[in-house]
Amino acid sequence: MRRHRRLGALVAAAAMCLPLVLAVPARGAPTSEEVQAQIAQFQASYAQLAAAVDDNQRQVTQAQTDLDATSAQLGQAQADLAQAQTQVAQIALTQLQDRDLSQSLMLLTSPDSATLMERLTTVSQVDYHAAHIVAQLTLKQADLARLQATRQAAVATLAQRGPQLEAQMADLKAKEAEARNLLATVVSPRQVGDNGGLTPHAITVKQTLAGVFPQITNVGGYRAGDWGEHGQGRALDVMIPNPSSAAGVELGDSIARWCQDNALTLGVQYLIWRQRYWQAGWGPNSWQWMADRGSPTANHYDHVHITLKT
Repeated sequence: MRRHRRLGALVAAAAMCLPLVLAVPARGAPTSEEVQAQIAQFQASYAQLAAAVDDNQRQVTQAQTDLDATSAQLGQAQADLAQAQTQVAQIALTQLQDRDLSQSLMLLTSPDSATLMERLTTVSQVDYHAAHIVAQLTLKQADLARLQATRQAAVATLAQRGPQLEAQMADLKAKEAEARNLLATVVSPRQVGDNGGLTPHAITVKQTLAGVFPQITNVGGYRAGDWGEHGQGRALDVMIPNPSSAAGVELGDSIARWCQDNALTLGVQYLIWRQRYWQAGWGPNSWQWMADRGSPTANHYDHVHITLKT
């Protein structure tokens, strides 16, 4: 850490001599390959933690879905039971009214004994149906209690592990940023594309960035006839491979964070990435949304735009 701070101070103090400072590793400093391997390890660990967070969240979501479905089934069973209980009550009332007469009178007033037996059978069937519904209702209530316990356990796990995992992820991101900053002091600048029209400082930043992020193979810059920074040679367009993929977005985010972390040393004036604008001196999360310009390229979804002060 002390070596890193010392090197960072040297880089900041010698901005005009940045190519020389960045090209010569300090004695005993790790090689760019070693730092790149460390960064890859940080990224792999981060991906594992992110997957664990997603898995916990999926468990909670699935538990809630199962709970909602069982609650709906329980509600239907309760409605069926209420209907069956109403039918039983109506038939029981009819039987009670019939019992005011003697058994013989019931038999005499009934059209025939078959009709009476049909009535009694109907009561028995409704009773059986109600008993069946009660059994189903008991099972559903047991399922509901089990699913509620499952959901509570999933929520408790997420509440317990979520902050821990997020803290570990934040720590890994900080370590990755620190490693990239260190990498800028030991990396060999890499030539990417044509430097024609760019300012000397823009060339230095371009080559340093290409060394820190070897995935980058295309960096645009000078644009003849442009009235703005591109025409002045102090703007870079860092094209992102597969920009709509998760890996592409993560790469663009990493480049933007690296530019933010090193804004003073690199002389960054402002950044544009994924239709958001960030200005040097703002907090790292203080991006502002921009108006829709009509296309992925115009909205900077396929490249990170870097405007430099010189």
